[in-house]
Amino acid sequence: MKVTPDRKFLAVAQGSVVMFSIGSSGPLTAVPGSPFFPSGAPSSLDVNCASNLLFAPTGTPGQSGVNVLNIASDGVLTPIAGSPFTFSGSFSILNVLSPDDQHLFVSNFFFTITSLNVGGGGGLTEVSGSPFPVFPMDSIFTMATNQGGTLLYGAAGPNIFGFNIDSNCALSPVPGSPFSTGTFGIPSLAVFPPKSCFPPPTITSISPASAIAGGPTFTLTVNGTNFVSGSTVNFNGNALATTFVSVTQLTAAIVASDIATAGTFNVTVTNPAPGGGTSNGVIFTVVTPQQATQTIINSVNALFSPGAC
Repeated sequence: MKVTPDRKFLAVAQGSVVMFSIGSSGPLTAVPGSPFFPSGAPSSLDVNCASNLLFAPTGTPGQSGVNVLNIASDGVLTPIAGSPFTFSGSFSILNVLSPDDQHLFVSNFFFTITSLNVGGGGGLTEVSGSPFPVFPMDSIFTMATNQGGTLLYGAAGPNIFGFNIDSNCALSPVPGSPFSTGTFGIPSLAVFPPKSCFPPPTITSISPASAIAGGPTFTLTVNGTNFVSGSTVNFNGNALATTFVSVTQLTAAIVASDIATAGTFNVTVTNPAPGGGTSNGVIFTVVTPQQATQTIINSVNALFSPGAC
């Protein structure tokens, strides 16, 4: 079972995919048209954090594959173009997305894991070298990644198999893997801290980083990570009219009243619910016209100082 990142729907894999809308106090109501029957009677699923996409293995004998389904605003599922996507392998068991939703790992019968790149629209392409072997040979029935997306763990029988995930999404065994639990049959697996669909925003830079007091309105560009549609740039604690450009960039309108007086002002970004969170602060400096002029004079003098090239 998976709850969608917007917390509106519960998806349940049981041969078909059953979709429920979640009421404000928790009751479930079947989505019209549910259950949905994608290819291969999926027995597991994962949901993309950044967009309304559901990934479910095909489970077709003799073929490894994944259904990619769009979740509409009313919870109805429809396959995207090209779905189901098929790859190397024998029979897909389950899949799990990396924390950044850029990669999908699919465990197969006959002891392999298929590693896939996830395109912007949800399309899938196989990673070079995939599928990767599980050794000693076993079929993995539950998987989880660490929050950083650098490690993948899978459980089979009494063992937990560990894999390093490199920058190209290729897998290699963790030293000492597999690790025995002493108990046969591990029904589920989790890694702490868990994957989060809602990491807080961070600011890496702003442009410009300063202005002259009493100057005109201008656009502030904020660069960083984990921005979402609805993110708000705050200037000295006041929310600005903000435009979402991408997950790594926002723009905001700085009006004349924001920079009417000289000083240093804190710039932050706040994400909306359900994730929420406020970023680190970056200083924006407002200088007087006299300070700006003096800075220019100092720069020119430095150019003509003794020893300057």
